[in-house]
This record gives sequence, structure tokens and C-alpha cells, in this order.
Amino acid sequence: MGIPWIESEGSPPGEAAMDVDLHIHTTYSDCSGLDYDRIHGYVQDNRPLAFTITDHGSVAACRRLTDDFPGLTVLWGIEVTAEEGDFLVFTEDIDYISSLKVYHRSVEDLRRDDDTVVIWAHPRISQSGGWTGPDVINDEIRHVTDHIDGLELFNGTMLFLATLGSIRPIYFEKLHRILQTTGLTATGGSDAHDFESLFNCYTRFPDDVRTAADMITVLKNGKVEPLFDGEHFNNLEIPILSK
Repeated sequence: MGIPWIESEGSPPGEAAMDVDLHIHTTYSDCSGLDYDRIHGYVQDNRPLAFTITDHGSVAACRRLTDDFPGLTVLWGIEVTAEEGDFLVFTEDIDYISSLKVYHRSVEDLRRDDDTVVIWAHPRISQSGGWTGPDVINDEIRHVTDHIDGLELFNGTMLFLATLGSIRPIYFEKLHRILQTTGLTATGGSDAHDFESLFNCYTRFPDDVRTAADMITVLKNGKVEPLFDGEHFNNLEIPILSK
């Protein structure tokens, strides 16, 4: 499990980075068995500086975290299913994110501004050997990338499938190429549906990040690093394309 930055007395600032799992589902998502009380206990025991939950169609867990831990930076998140796939939305605008509980439109209709970030979750990318057309990105992918801020390079579900051989290396090669071509931000999130999966993938933020606004800013400008727990995924090797 990736270890988030734990705030403790006497820890010199700058000696550790803030690690945040950007894709977590509680039982407020119909598909998850991770009860909110387990999240509450985790935060209470470990005192991370920041946390987010990205339930399907609900921000109830984010609201409870905000109420239960006034000193915790809560990046409000939600996962929506658009026509083109699944997307994580993070924002400080509580009214807006609450309005996304039911969403059946295109990704282009999701709001993107200084207060809102859109991340493509476990992107739908073909595992075929070649690209369509002269560019590394076909029209379908370009339509999505034109309306988002980043994509999940490391997703716990996809990495697990990779350990089984269901996801081939070319999938990750293509994600790298898309990131190189578009300049989008790369993130990591466990897609946890149980407590044991928390932080098997995560995103490392700069040391000086303290607020949700800070988190949104660095997500927008790509100043984060996606990571995963190699041991958890049987020391899986992910191909990294050179710049």
C-alpha cells in the first residue's frame, strides 16, 4: 500500500510528498463494498493532509469527511459516466458537483474552469497494434482529450487486469503516447472497492500543496506524479516511452 504523507509533530517540512489516492469508491457507489466507516477510521488513525472520494453519482462521503474532519483538506470528487466513458470530476464548487449525481451527456458538457478538473478514468483505449490515421490520436480520442485535463495512467483495476494478461503492454504505451502528444496530466488512483485496495495506485502532489485549490491547480498544470505499489501488482513492469 502506498503510504500517504502523515502529518506528525517534528516532521521537517519538505522531507515527504503528499500522496493522494484519486479514485476511491465507498458503499455510496452501488458497486463498492468499502463502507465509509472504514475510511473514517483510516483518516482518524493516519491523519493524512488531504483525501478524496469519487463515488458514482454521490458526494455524500465527501460531505461526511468534510463534517467529520474539519482540519482535513477534502478534494470533493465524483465519477460520472458520459457518452465517451467514465470521468472523475474534482471541484471546489459543491453546488456544481452535486448537480452531477445524474449525468447522461457528453464529456464536452462537463465544466472545466479554474475551480474544476476533469480526469479520464481507466480510458477506453484499443489494445490493437496500430493507430488509426497519421496522428497517434484518432478523432474519437481527440474528441475526449480536447475536453479533459488529464487521464489515469495508473488505475488499480487496469493494473490488476494487466497482471492477468487481460490488459497488454500496448495499452499503457498508448496512454503514454497520448500524454506526450497532448500534454495532459497523468494521475494514479486505486479504483478501490474494498479497504485492502486503498493506495495501490496514487498521485504524488508537491510538498507545498495544502488546500483543495492548490490540488486543482497542480492537477491542471501537470505538477503531479502517478505511482503504484509494484509489489501489490506482482512487480508488474509498465513500459515508459522516452520523451
